[in-house]
Amino acid sequence: MDARLAELESREATPERVEVTQLPHTYADVWAAANDTERRAMLRDAGAVLRVRKAKRGKVFGLDESRVSFNLREAFFADAALDLEAIAALSR
Repeated sequence: MDARLAELESREATPERVEVTQLPHTYADVWAAANDTERRAMLRDAGAVLRVRKAKRGKVFGLDESRVSFNLREAFFADAALDLEAIAALSR
């Protein structure tokens, strides 16, 4: 381990970078072709969290959206979701 550490320390530091790679398919394509298990895995990988708070007692019909929250914890996907929201708002 000491030899490996010495080798790494002797190398010139490489600045971090972002590489954009075009793929032959989009997330939408993969989603459309996926089954429920694969879709669940995609959501889990994106850090998706859905929370539904308890409803008030009594007869409740329909979904009270104020009780529901959905978040993406993985920054890449969360940023993309915000960008899509902004685009949708512009087209309204």
